[in-house]
Amino acid sequence: MNTIPARSELSAGTVVRVVAAAAILVGGLVHLQLYFDGYRDFPDANLGRSFLANGIASAVIAAALVFRRDVVVRLAGAGLVVGTLVAFWISRTDRGIFGFTEVGFEPSPQAALALFSEIAALVLIAATFLPALGAGDDLSPTAALPAAAVIAGVTIVGAALWARTPEAPTEGTPETTVA
Repeated sequence: MNTIPARSELSAGTVVRVVAAAAILVGGLVHLQLYFDGYRDFPDANLGRSFLANGIASAVIAAALVFRRDVVVRLAGAGLVVGTLVAFWISRTDRGIFGFTEVGFEPSPQAALALFSEIAALVLIAATFLPALGAGDDLSPTAALPAAAVIAGVTIVGAALWARTPEAPTEGTPETTVA
């Protein structure tokens, strides 16, 4: 009988893709946390909706990146991250986004965490397009479950610990203003 031996190791491209998925998920979780901590209550409802949409899209794309190596999935991840980084930059200009402006790395530590995780995700996704590394292999549900379980566990524990912090952005603080 001709059988293919089971692979016990993941390719470098697969590992890079899974780490990129985790970085995207971190950025999305930051956006969800900010949404529930008050960003949903700003006068322009589109601001809150955009934070909620970012969190949901991040979870969906992160899951897709774990299981699939398709170009369209990796491009969707890159597009989400680039769009988020552009929105971050616009929110720090005088004009702001949806009438909302922030300064520097406020709110802290969320702004820095999201910014650095999204930059890391973009670099990692870009690396999967390099021929020397590649996108790795599609993961079967059996192979992807341990990675998904670790990501989910870290996410749940991190979210539970983070939810205990009482500070939330408020209108009119020097760091966060609504124009």
